[in-house]
Amino acid sequence: MKMLFPRKRIRKRKINTFIIAFVLVFSFTSINILQSNEELLIAPRKNCQIQAINVLDPIELTPNHYFYGLIGSFRGRTVTDVFVVGDFAYLALIDGISIVNISDPLDTTEVGHLGFGYWIEQISVQGNRAYLLSYIYLWIIDITDVTNPIMLAEYQDANPPYYHYFFVKGNYTYIVDYYYGLIIYKTDIPSSITKVGQLAMGDWYGNIFVQSNTAFICDYDGLELVYVYNPASPTHTTTYSGTNFIDVRAVGSLVFVTNDDGLVIYDKSNLLNPVIRGVYPQSRLSNLYVNDTMIYVTTYDSFTVVGVDISDPDNPKGIGNYNTGYDGNGQLFISGELIFCTADINGLLIIGSDADNDKLTDYQEKIIGTNTTNPDTDGDEMSDYYEYTSGLNPLDPTDADEDLDGDGLTNIDEHNRGTNPNNEDTDSDDLTDWDEIFIYLTDPRISDTDIDGLSDSDELFIHETDPLDDDTDDDLLSDGDEFLIHNTDPLDEDTDGDTLLDGAEVNEYNTNPLAADTDADGYTDAEEIAAGTDPLDPNDQPFDATPIYIVVGFLVVLALTLILAFFYRKKTPAKSSEEKSTDEE
Repeated sequence: MKMLFPRKRIRKRKINTFIIAFVLVFSFTSINILQSNEELLIAPRKNCQIQAINVLDPIELTPNHYFYGLIGSFRGRTVTDVFVVGDFAYLALIDGISIVNISDPLDTTEVGHLGFGYWIEQISVQGNRAYLLSYIYLWIIDITDVTNPIMLAEYQDANPPYYHYFFVKGNYTYIVDYYYGLIIYKTDIPSSITKVGQLAMGDWYGNIFVQSNTAFICDYDGLELVYVYNPASPTHTTTYSGTNFIDVRAVGSLVFVTNDDGLVIYDKSNLLNPVIRGVYPQSRLSNLYVNDTMIYVTTYDSFTVVGVDISDPDNPKGIGNYNTGYDGNGQLFISGELIFCTADINGLLIIGSDADNDKLTDYQEKIIGTNTTNPDTDGDEMSDYYEYTSGLNPLDPTDADEDLDGDGLTNIDEHNRGTNPNNEDTDSDDLTDWDEIFIYLTDPRISDTDIDGLSDSDELFIHETDPLDDDTDDDLLSDGDEFLIHNTDPLDEDTDGDTLLDGAEVNEYNTNPLAADTDADGYTDAEEIAAGTDPLDPNDQPFDATPIYIVVGFLVVLALTLILAFFYRKKTPAKSSEEKSTDEE
């Protein structure tokens, strides 16, 4: 029968031994120039608490520096804010406070927890007390014993508040409220919290920072400055113009804010007449933290942490960023060499820098003993990261020529190809890395090279399909779908022999690729499709061709006979009366 769909030539799967030999020789000569793919060997640390990444002293960071990823994470709790003191990170949660021991950033432990049943927005630590703020409550917690935090006060204003942000300084807590503006509470005696001052100035919504006797408050319409020398009588002094101010920090004579323009640096030497020193233009900046000559800022879009060098306030420079991969934005806290960043339901992240871009953090390299500015400390052409994560010695240049897993590939070969030097079958597909590279030409890092749902070894030894082609018989169905879903033959493009491709039957006609006559009406699916009838309806059949031709033929013959008779009669002359008489006699 003539195929309704063109048959593509099915590839032969027998491997020519000469070609194999050639591939072997060529592969040996070219193995060291292939690109490596170290990321395939990355595995998360199990049962870890905090993911810690080192950051160099900010002064040492260069313009080409960039932030790297995570070592661990604090999971299991939703973290909204963080404050670090010494060996402990104090975390604001959606239901309370958690205290985490970070003395060893690679092996952290939660040592204390106290639940409130309310969503906590911010946390601050002063001495042996932790202050926490929700939309309607202010809590003061005794953290003298970090393993047993004790609630000292749960305060709610007589007028139902809508707290946004707060700042704790000395005996006072300054709170920005959506309804009432700036509210100042005296909180040095937890059992007797009192409201001492208030200043209503519209719908303030941004963060607050108090330096000396001035409170800097972010507003939709700019940065509000409030004189708080007398907490009982806060006085508005001036406004730094701008739009949509989000966060603010004041250090010395400089004020740093994030708004719609990016990061703006003001010189407030003359408090009432500030001068803009510099702007780092990046939209959607949010929370910030100032650390000496560096500022770290989070963004709303794609939750990225951005590092900005402010050693020259007139010319702030972005030195790199780290994309957390999460939505939203987080709160920041810098402690020593570690940057702590909250990630909401994803817990607490500790992120930082990688000076030599070898995917090992500087913190790790200092522990291992490798060079933080050289990605290949021992000069064996294997990166420190690869050697460390693969169980090799990044300080031993001789291990490059060893074959740790005995699969025929040296460690440097495995490094260049991105395979695991500790496992002869990196992708666990029952084919050794050597066989995949030099015999079958499959990818030793992926168990299913052609991504058709069948492992490379199953294709080679069970189904006899091509592990490099997801549709061996070119019938528009992948080998995996044919074997696992449709039960068709992945080596035969037309399993039921009805001249329709299996893929066409499944995807276009919805007929059964295992039955030549899906509706069992005596006509093949191909015949019905050609005749325009429904191959899924047994009552919709093509007309019988024989009687149609007989009727048509009969009608044609009859028509011709009548036409000939008509012309014959017309051409024959009429007989005279004498001829008729003669005929009668």
